[in-house]
Amino acid sequence: MPATEVVIVSGAEYAKYEPAAGDTWVLRTFSPSIWIQIARNWAAQEFRTPDTTVTVFDIARGTQETSADGKAWKRVQTLEPPTAAEWWRITDNRPGRRRYERPVSPFTTKDREATHVAYLPGSAIPPNRVALDDSYRPVGGPRLGMQDVYNYICRIGLTRPGTLRGLHLFAHADEDGPILLNTWSPAPHDPGRGLLDIDARAHQDFTTANIPRVSVPDPFRSDADRDSFIATNPRTRSGFNSAWSEDTTAVVWGCLGDHFVKEFVEQVAAQLAQAKAKAAKRPGTKMPADPAITIRANVRGSLGEEDRAFWAAFFGLNPASGIPTTIVKPLSWVKQKLIALNHEAYPGQLGSALGAGTTFPRRRVLAAPLGASTWVKPADRDRGVNALMRVVPREFDTVLGLYQGLGFVYALDLADTTSPFGRGYGQFPPAAATP
Repeated sequence: MPATEVVIVSGAEYAKYEPAAGDTWVLRTFSPSIWIQIARNWAAQEFRTPDTTVTVFDIARGTQETSADGKAWKRVQTLEPPTAAEWWRITDNRPGRRRYERPVSPFTTKDREATHVAYLPGSAIPPNRVALDDSYRPVGGPRLGMQDVYNYICRIGLTRPGTLRGLHLFAHADEDGPILLNTWSPAPHDPGRGLLDIDARAHQDFTTANIPRVSVPDPFRSDADRDSFIATNPRTRSGFNSAWSEDTTAVVWGCLGDHFVKEFVEQVAAQLAQAKAKAAKRPGTKMPADPAITIRANVRGSLGEEDRAFWAAFFGLNPASGIPTTIVKPLSWVKQKLIALNHEAYPGQLGSALGAGTTFPRRRVLAAPLGASTWVKPADRDRGVNALMRVVPREFDTVLGLYQGLGFVYALDLADTTSPFGRGYGQFPPAAATP
């Protein structure tokens, strides 16, 4: 078996608001330990395959390490680790007028709803600076981030093509991608990435602006010429595409939680269950081939007035006109919508970049389906190397069940198989045929 490599990325338990006493909220500083231990658990799994090198990017500690046996780890690089003082509160988010201020603890609930906490590398230096704006540039050196991971993948493609058989991302996440340090992207849908952005971005990471199409010498005249080319062009489309093995597996272990989508899915699932129960009581009655689904706002508040613009965008309505709070759509539309939403999320975009399931049928990208959250608390039976992340049991069973009904394939090989959905990670892109 030829030598292969697996890349593991461990994010930080980032600064965020957590409820304290009464209606006050405090800023919790990041903790690196929770993610790196889980990442090392998975590294131990990978070393069971002979001739495997594992490289771990520990974003919270600013280190890149590699090992060929899981016992001896070599430090490849060390950058300045983040500090708790480098999280700031965004007080004005208008382009060209963005402004950051030092957080004051504790925050009130109102502050939490009105502002966003952002990580700005180097912002703790000098310490007497109390406000920053769009003119801010990093002070104190770079920080390890997702761009370094892509640089490394592209280097594999130019030096050891076809050997990267795994990419595992352990971090908080949403549909836009793994949140490694909770940096702030002022324009997450622009082709180019922000200078201070360390996190992954679904609609930026795989564009030509971030991984350009550069003419690569083939062959290089020497190893020195190759190293010189890589130093000048750390990310190239050719390098990225060439790195992966035919059967590579990439896993986004963090959440794709979305309260809006979760409630949408639960409403759909409840109506389908009622329709099936009704048909079962009447012998000879069959479910309609494409039943109508009624979605109502304000069931629990998350589809309510505060989400008026999102409600309109979700259903393709004009927010300036009267927006109905009850929408009726056929089940085929629901399937189309969920497939499209998952495709637009980071795992779907990564899958497209890898040609997973299309150009390369044996490649796959696994993640929690959109609307499901994951946790790090293992079950009693999940100890040692099995103490990994999973979709929250019971709370998201309905969400997983509906996706399974739509044809999602679940990653039982990542799982404790005593659970009907494994760890709850679906295969991207969805295996369900588009209606």
